[in-house]
Amino acid sequence: LLAARIDDTGPAKPILQRASAIGRIFAVDLLRALDPTSADPVFALEHARAAGVVMQRSAAEWEFAHALLAQAAYHSVLRSNREALHRRIAEILQSSHVDRISRDPALLARHQRKARQIGPAIRSYLAASRIGLLQGAFADAEGHAGTALALCDDLDDASARAEMAIACQTARGSVLMQAQGFTAEPVRDAFGAVHRIALSSGSLGPNSAAALFGSFSHAIIAGDKSRADAFDALLADLAQSMPAGAGGDEVRLAALATRNCGCFYQGDFRTQFRQIERIRDLYRIADHAGMIARYGMDIFAAAQMFEAPARAISGQIDAVERLVAETDAHQAELSIPAMLPYALIWGAVPLFYGGRQPEALARLRRGMALADEQGAVFWQVTGATWSFIMDPSQSLDEPGLAAFKANIELQRAIGARVGLPYFSACYAERLAAAGRVTEAYHVSSAAVVEARESGLHCWYPEILRIHSGICRSDNHPGEAEAAMKLALDTATRQGAALWSLRATLDLSCHDVPDDQGLAAALNAFPRDAVLPELGRAKVLLSQ
Repeated sequence: LLAARIDDTGPAKPILQRASAIGRIFAVDLLRALDPTSADPVFALEHARAAGVVMQRSAAEWEFAHALLAQAAYHSVLRSNREALHRRIAEILQSSHVDRISRDPALLARHQRKARQIGPAIRSYLAASRIGLLQGAFADAEGHAGTALALCDDLDDASARAEMAIACQTARGSVLMQAQGFTAEPVRDAFGAVHRIALSSGSLGPNSAAALFGSFSHAIIAGDKSRADAFDALLADLAQSMPAGAGGDEVRLAALATRNCGCFYQGDFRTQFRQIERIRDLYRIADHAGMIARYGMDIFAAAQMFEAPARAISGQIDAVERLVAETDAHQAELSIPAMLPYALIWGAVPLFYGGRQPEALARLRRGMALADEQGAVFWQVTGATWSFIMDPSQSLDEPGLAAFKANIELQRAIGARVGLPYFSACYAERLAAAGRVTEAYHVSSAAVVEARESGLHCWYPEILRIHSGICRSDNHPGEAEAAMKLALDTATRQGAALWSLRATLDLSCHDVPDDQGLAAALNAFPRDAVLPELGRAKVLLSQ
């Protein structure tokens, strides 16, 4: 019956067939361009409107009255003719509608796919995926990357098929990294597929760099140091083999970024600062901002946002405000919504360590709201955990403690293990404050073991300090002394002035006052630094 209604439009039928190839909604100028030698199509469209087949939306645009009518008109065209129509539409879009397809590459991709222009269609879908990622439209971005990946099987050339599959899996992994988090299994699967394809093709080339970066990110956030180190080494070797130039610089930036991140989580802050300086020398926003579409994040932002908390932990409190401002200025210049939850939530951490709790919490909450808006699950969970760390009032009662524990368990469930020992130690400290000292001792003991065995010692001295205090409360004096000694030794080796100051304060408050140690701890900070711990140390020294 629908086909009969199309047939009944008589001379308008060929116009409707061409219009259906454009889509249910079609522009008159594009319809004219498909057959420029024929009479103006508007007269035929008016006839079809009288028959109830189409409706006029505006002077420039018409629409089929029902999707099934558009489908009936489309299926009345021979398959070979449909492919030719789509090929012609793709040509017109590329020649006369450049602005439109630059905003919406998926429109071009759909016509290229139906024209059986597989390689161009894959590239257009990948362009659409990149735009979705940059705008924070993660579901759309993942869908476009998935469509592109499915088309790879239709490529005849094996080399082209491998190259395109690498690009598609990389795009998919980058989107999933933002949407589901660094530790999501689909992220690991996507980047693992790239690694396997690259190895089967004979060597790891520059197209493998994003997958190695993503695989490293998955491993380090999962707390798997040995696996992270392996990907870091592969990326470093690849960077060393790359010639000078834009492609080589991208790989070198990625390698420096993984090393920077690894050093932070290992507590090797001095080496980390050398990496960030090399990144600053190499990174140019005009040349390298586009890496976010392949790597899932902006490389400079990812590296720089580890610098601020590391500087705070190292006692360089005066650098925090400048570095957080640099983060915000860089995000404004990037203008990429996908990075903002990361920048806001992680940027709150150095403010917190710098003694600016209200400002840190306000920033954290802005990041959490944006993560909710984008559906960025990893940052939703991460922000909630840091909220418990920064705001003790959230866990003063039993429901609050239960919520804190549930959040830590959720971190473990999604595989985000790198911060779990620290988060667990902070939870244990709240348990002890609530009078549940024996339970706190068991939790902090497990946190110490997990931190020690992970080899990721960024927070290890602080975990030991918290455990020492709980040991003292639960009547384990020998263990308390040993934990505090190891905390101070580790903090000194790391150059972690904040952890040293906190440990020395605990010793002076609960054991024999150590004026010499307190004075040394104070001297590691700028003279005009404002920090609650510094205020307490000065009071103790004045007594």
